[in-house]
Amino acid sequence: LSSSWTNVEYPADAKEIVVAETFNDAFCYAEASRFCNEANIEEIASVFSLTLDDYKEFLPDINNGGVNALCSDSNLEIIRNSAMPDDAVTSIENTCEEALKICGKFDVFEIYNPVTSEFFAKQCPDEHNIDIIPWCGNLIM
Repeated sequence: LSSSWTNVEYPADAKEIVVAETFNDAFCYAEASRFCNEANIEEIASVFSLTLDDYKEFLPDINNGGVNALCSDSNLEIIRNSAMPDDAVTSIENTCEEALKICGKFDVFEIYNPVTSEFFAKQCPDEHNIDIIPWCGNLIM
C-alpha cells in the first residue's frame, strides 16, 4: 500500500491530515508537559531568551525539574536573596510568571507523560531540540 504513495503528493489520503494533526497535538502536549516538569535550566533559559550564564552559581539546582521546579516559591526566594543583579532577578520572575501560567494549562496532561514521552522518545528522537518547544507552543497555544 505505501509503495503506491511514492509518486503521490501530500496528503496521499485525506485521513493523513487528521492523523498528522492528532499526532502533532499529542507530541506537543507531551513535550509541553516534559518542559514544565523535566527540562533543565539551559532549556528554560533558551526558550524564554534568558541570559543566565553569568549567574549559574546563584541559581538553585533544579535537577531537570522543569519550569515548575525553577519557578517554585522556594527557588524564587533563593534567587531573590542571591547576589544576582535586580534586572536579572526581575527577568526570571517575569519569565516564571508567564511560564507558570502556560504550564498550568498542561499539568492536566502529566498523567499521560510517562507513556507518551517514552513513545515519542523512540519514534521522534530529537535530543529535546530547543526549536521544537516554540513550534509546539505556536501549535497548541
